[in-house]
Amino acid sequence: MFDLDGDGKANLTGCNPGWSCELTTNHHIEAYKLQDTVEHDQGSYTALLADAITRYEEEKPIFYYT
Repeated sequence: MFDLDGDGKANLTGCNPGWSCELTTNHHIEAYKLQDTVEHDQGSYTALLADAITRYEEEKPIFYYT
């Protein structure tokens, strides 16, 4: 449902590299052994969130942590 790029993993919209949410998200992915099922998408927070909002408005699933 949350696989946006067809690689079989859920795409988790994250935040900018270096932000504290990056560390928290990566910690939880490792602690709960989600590396095989979740991909942490990072980059420009503004662009990532704009995409998430667009998907929401189109009634498509979104998966994010911020």
